[in-house]
Amino acid sequence: GWSYSNFGYALLGLILEEAAGQDQWEVIRSRILEPLDLADTFFDSELRTPPGLARGYADLYGDGSLTDTSDWDALHPLDAEGGIVSTVYDVHRFLDALFNGNLLTAPSLAEMLTCVEESPGEVGNTYGLGIANSTIDGKPAYNHTGWVTGYLSAFCIFPEQQATVVLLINGSSGAPEAEFIKLVTERLPPLLE
Repeated sequence: GWSYSNFGYALLGLILEEAAGQDQWEVIRSRILEPLDLADTFFDSELRTPPGLARGYADLYGDGSLTDTSDWDALHPLDAEGGIVSTVYDVHRFLDALFNGNLLTAPSLAEMLTCVEESPGEVGNTYGLGIANSTIDGKPAYNHTGWVTGYLSAFCIFPEQQATVVLLINGSSGAPEAEFIKLVTERLPPLLE
């Protein structure tokens, strides 16, 4: 079977620390952030709500009232399952480097993109190593979403059209997520013609 697991990413972070002999965030900083000059990307545990960071909001009770969740410690700062703060530009730069072979070897990238059915026997998304593969309006696409309370992040890459969409929202569920799905599945594909 297949099941997405945040704990699996936390475990990978600990394996990374053991293999590298240093803190996982230092490995990420020295091997990814600094070489790619991702100057506006940092770890949530480094600086709480820096100036200019969009405030995060969530409808915690489903009654339409929003709660400012910007300063919540939604993730343990040592877990590799999330906790990175970034900008649309830095996320795009990271994805460009990843998909153009500037971060992984060709065999490693191919393994990452080798996907299996999320629900065996059902037509839909397939999932590789940290990335989903789907068909949107007949076009192959790689994508992934993530969220912490008050924030939603998502990207979608259309390799045949050489197009990448990155979306960061300061709302974690409901309408923002539904609007992103609608944007990617209905409004964006005609623009790629």
